Amino acid sequence: MRGRKSERHIPNAAINKKDEKGGILLTIDECKIFGIQRNMHDHPYVNLKYFDSNYECLSVWEKDELKLLSDFIQKVSNSNWFDIQRSCTKHQDKSVLPKSKKVENVSPDITFFELRVSIKARVHGFRSANAFFLCWLDRNHQIYPM
Repeated sequence: MRGRKSERHIPNAAINKKDEKGGILLTIDECKIFGIQRNMHDHPYVNLKYFDSNYECLSVWEKDELKLLSDFIQKVSNSNWFDIQRSCTKHQDKSVLPKSKKVENVSPDITFFELRVSIKARVHGFRSANAFFLCWLDRNHQIYPM
């Protein structure tokens, strides 16, 4: 119908978030709301904006574990979101995640998940656009041992 506004529109706040090519950056949940398909073949990168060293700091990791973490970060950046989605474990119960001032302002709609660094070690975080926001290190697989 002419003259009627669409029931779905992208809010101005979302339009103001742009990537280096001028494209609009939306979270996965914003894409679901607006019916926009994300490119699952995009290459992710690891972002430490919400990293909480109060739970576990890099300083407690042994040299060989740090090497595995470094390899993991490289693997993530060489991978794509389709492969990562197949290998991650989504957190069904956010209440078991560590309390964190850095993470408390993250939208409740965000899905947190864990990724495997080694047989035992994990990292926990969430996706927004092409970034994997690493929030917690978990070298002994204690946060979400399911």
